[in-house]
This record gives sequence, structure tokens and C-alpha cells, in this order.
Amino acid sequence: MASRSSAVEIFLDKIGLERYRSRLESQGYQTVFDLCLIEERDLDLLSIRDPEHRAKILEAAAVLDIEEWLKHLGLESENYIEGFRAEQINTIRDLKQREINEDLLDSLEIMIPGHRKRVKWAATFLKWHSAEEPDTSLVVVGYWGQPPGLVDNQHPFLCVPGYLKSDTGEGTLSSQLIHFIVDSGSDVVTASESLIAELQLPYLRNVESRGAHAAADKPIYRGVIKLGTEEMQVEVMPESINSVGNVVMRRFKHYINETLHRWLKDQPHEEETE
Repeated sequence: MASRSSAVEIFLDKIGLERYRSRLESQGYQTVFDLCLIEERDLDLLSIRDPEHRAKILEAAAVLDIEEWLKHLGLESENYIEGFRAEQINTIRDLKQREINEDLLDSLEIMIPGHRKRVKWAATFLKWHSAEEPDTSLVVVGYWGQPPGLVDNQHPFLCVPGYLKSDTGEGTLSSQLIHFIVDSGSDVVTASESLIAELQLPYLRNVESRGAHAAADKPIYRGVIKLGTEEMQVEVMPESINSVGNVVMRRFKHYINETLHRWLKDQPHEEETE
């Protein structure tokens, strides 16, 4: 009989980093709850240095499905997951951003006293653990690295994982995960001609694109870029390298250090929302 896969094995398998399984498990990172708490200093202790790998692990930990967390609490058979989904609490990140109070527990229909206490204190601990982190409005984690197609380049680029889609919402055509270069000097998103055709992006117009040595007439298409849970309509130009420009960057706040690039929701000021 085949052995049951561990939480860490499943977690790493989803992001293609199974190589780190023994390293995590040997250092005590063995449960879903351990994974929920992973942060940069843990990756330092684990000697995980690759910026792309670090970004993948941190992002995957933030978007762990809330159902896995409920299973860890031993509550998978209580049908509580439907209440969490109804409250738009689908990931650990969603849970950390909510106020854990009696009203929320009522809305989640967690009425059994022991279960109520278990959920309340486990969720409160997660919020406490992240209280001093600068990413309570974190959308996605980028990194310094070499995207596919530029492996021989001498200098690292800021990169961000995301998706190019035909439209907003579910049920639309979508790419596989793309590692975009962040190009602050560009006004558009760029993607390969084959991907634009595959997603059936609608044509908008032609523009003159000026390169380093010459200008060229290029078509512009309408598409949607998805970073984390955020989606926005963008103009897409065919190029050999996938990139996002300043139009996308301006939609977010940014926290950049020597290894990671955190994309944060740009919350409107109170006077702007009145």
C-alpha cells in the first residue's frame, strides 16, 4: 500500500520544488500550520537562497487553501468550508486580513463551543504572527532573477509571477503561470505572438513602437493580467519576452529589497473615498 503524501510534499510538489522536502521536514516544518508561518527568515535558516524559489514558497504559503487549514484543525468533516467560501475566505492570506470576532464566527456558522474556540485562537495566532509584517495588503511576491529566455544575461531583472487572460473572471482563457519582467519604461504588457493567438485576444489598433535602434509598426491587443487575486485590463503588444509595464506598476505600492519585490494593494486615502 502506497504511503500517504505529507503536507509538505504536496505543498512543494504544486510549485515544482520537491527538492526541498527533506530539508523542510528535517528542520521541523512538517504540517500545514508550519507552512502557514513560513517567512523570509525561515528560508534563510533553511539555506534556500534562490530568489525565484524563495518567492514561490512565500507566495504558495500565503495562498494555501483554507480547506487545508481546516483539515489541520481536524474540522474537515464539519462542513465549515462552505461558510468560509461564502465569506470569501479562500486562502490563508484572506484569513489574515479578516477581523476574527464573534460576528465572523457566527457568519461562518461555527457554533460548537470547542470548534469555535479552536478556530478563533488558531486564526488569531496567524494574525498575531503577521502583525509586524509590511505586507498585510500583499498581492504577489516578485523577485530578482532571470526569466525564461534570458538565461545568459549578466544582470538580474525584477520578475513577477502572473497570468495573461482573455477577460476577467472565471471561465475565460488563461495562460499557464508566466514570469514577467518588470519593465517600468514600457506602457504595455508584452507577450509572445503565439500566446496572444492562443488566448484569442481582440485586436485594438496598430502603434509605432520605438526600440533602441529602429521603430516598428506593432499591433495592440486587449487582455487581462492577473497578479495574485488582482485582475486588470491591459494593452498587450507582441514581443519575444513577457513583461509588464508602468501602467500595471502604478496600480500598486511596492516594497523592494535585495531579494524580493512585494506588490501591495494601493489603498485609497480616506479623503479620496468620501
